Amino acid sequence: MKSFHRIFALLAVLLAAQLFAEDATPPTTAATSPATAGMPTFPLKSSRFDLLDDSKDTIDDGMPDSTSYDAAMMLDLIPAIQASSLEHLKANVDHSASFKKIFNHPNDYRGHVVQFESTVKFLYDNPEKLTDAKGNVVTLARGHLASSYQLITFLSVDPLPPGLKSGDAVMLTGVFVQRFAYVNRKTPGVELTWTPLILAKRLEPITIKEEAPANTAWIIGYIFFSLMAVGLFLAYSSRESRRTIRENVFRKIKVQRSGKDRLFPGP
Repeated sequence: MKSFHRIFALLAVLLAAQLFAEDATPPTTAATSPATAGMPTFPLKSSRFDLLDDSKDTIDDGMPDSTSYDAAMMLDLIPAIQASSLEHLKANVDHSASFKKIFNHPNDYRGHVVQFESTVKFLYDNPEKLTDAKGNVVTLARGHLASSYQLITFLSVDPLPPGLKSGDAVMLTGVFVQRFAYVNRKTPGVELTWTPLILAKRLEPITIKEEAPANTAWIIGYIFFSLMAVGLFLAYSSRESRRTIRENVFRKIKVQRSGKDRLFPGP
């Protein structure tokens, strides 16, 4: 029985070591830019951020400010995006800036670099055009993406990749600007769809890797330990049963020899 316990303990240690080795795989970190001299510092700042109110979610008393963006604020940010290499942007991604966080706490993440693997949902035929203080026209490609079923609105400094179409997978790297709402016209009434607005360097076509199969090691572990527990219980029960039978046999012999517990006739 002791050797059985030792085998069980050894198997448990080996399985635990295997599970720990799988969980201890280090996370992938963003690549660092080899040349950052002269590159913009992130997160970006704009004096227009304090004037932005994108907290209103209803249209009961008029369209909220979020159905548009401040062109002056966008022109504050565009030069930094133009001056940054894509590698520099990727090296400054704020990995804490999840979709949920930037959407629920926009003031905390304005100007932060964000990154999302996305699927193209809609591309506008006509780009957005802004004119800066010097009269220069800045052309921005625009459209909507979906990341984990969440919609994102983007403006891209660089033109869209040739042949890009709805359904293509892309990597979006850019700066979070604001919560943005575009109008869905339904019958009856008007409905808004809320999205984060990202000012991007460009959209990178990617191939989304197939989802890795679920880790079944813990399931196998549970099954293994359950079977071992049942085996131990059955072995223990069998041992106790044999001991009880043996003790009863010896007690019966002893009673027969000593006469104890014999029944005598009454007077």
